[in-house]
Amino acid sequence: MRLFLSILTLSLVAGSALAQTTGWQTDFESGAREYISENYDKAREFLTTALDKTRAEKPTEASEQNAALCQLWLAKVDFHKGALDQAEQRLQAALATFKKGEKNPLQNQNTIAALHNLAKVNWRRGRFEKAEKYYLEALNLCKKVFGTNHPSTAEVMTSLGLLYDEMDEDEKAAETLMEAIDIYTATVGPDHPMIAIPINNLALLRQKQGRLEEAETLMKRTIALREIQYGPDSPRVAIALNNLAMLNASQNKLEEAETLLKQSLSIREKSLGSDNEVVAESLNNMAYVKKQKKEYTDAEDLYKQSLQIYTLNFGEEHPRTATILNNLAALYTVQNKLPEAESYYKRSISIRKKVLGDTHHQVLESLNSLIPVCAAEGKNEEATLLQQELQSLMIKRAAQQ
Repeated sequence: MRLFLSILTLSLVAGSALAQTTGWQTDFESGAREYISENYDKAREFLTTALDKTRAEKPTEASEQNAALCQLWLAKVDFHKGALDQAEQRLQAALATFKKGEKNPLQNQNTIAALHNLAKVNWRRGRFEKAEKYYLEALNLCKKVFGTNHPSTAEVMTSLGLLYDEMDEDEKAAETLMEAIDIYTATVGPDHPMIAIPINNLALLRQKQGRLEEAETLMKRTIALREIQYGPDSPRVAIALNNLAMLNASQNKLEEAETLLKQSLSIREKSLGSDNEVVAESLNNMAYVKKQKKEYTDAEDLYKQSLQIYTLNFGEEHPRTATILNNLAALYTVQNKLPEAESYYKRSISIRKKVLGDTHHQVLESLNSLIPVCAAEGKNEEATLLQQELQSLMIKRAAQQ
């Protein structure tokens, strides 16, 4: 799993420095601490109280800015609880307020935080181009406010690099992530915990590129940094364990992979709850390992648990939901359950076309997998039509690159 950032430090500093009154600050700071500790329900309570107090004050520019800061942090909570519409509404309102006060450097910091989090919301909804736009706006403002060689600039670059990875722009992704690592190394040192985030994401990119030894080295460094900073039972350590597990699985080291995945899943369920999206990721990865071990019943059960959680968090029409549908289709294929495989591939393709575009590599991969399933069912005419569609889309994709 990739690691995301949310400009926590920026909005805390800006909020404390901005405040002209103290009536709301205690609740705001308590809410921010609970959020950082991933106690989202408690965070919402404190932040809502803080927001109500700012609204009860005499309307001034300062009280409006303070209310916007509360909205920004409530949007962070909404994001983690899956309330994306509400998160986006809060962030848009906060951004508009922050931009009114941009002559104050502190408001530029809050503007950066709002842009960064708007990018995250749009990313989660599969709106990659819109997410990129917000990240680039945040990055440009970050360079203006802090300069290029600053940890806050590196934060935005890390998220942008990860977005480029998901958009299949590997060169941009690697360049952006390595620049972020260089900035962190120069400004806070090579062992600072923040540097683990771009290191982790670069490791995943190197894995995708087949540079497995480099990926393993980077992943182990991430685990070490996370354990020192957060302790061995932190969700952040679980992310790194999960990634190393899947690297092992890709090299057919299945027992090592399963052990790491069980450790990661246990941490995530205890700390985040059984319906959290990252639990779904662990279940999906465990299912893959079970499939490779030919333990198909266990694999199917794990995939379906993962699908249920992803649907709960993201809805039915999301790239991550489509991925699990595709994985189930592949599982049914190896068991020769062809009608089920066909159904799930078609559901996955439909979502991917709608959300990612018909030339996205995931659409092409699913089509390529569906064709032999239809042929094996004796649906030769449909298989031929699908093959023609695939060839047409591949030509279209090549023309776009």
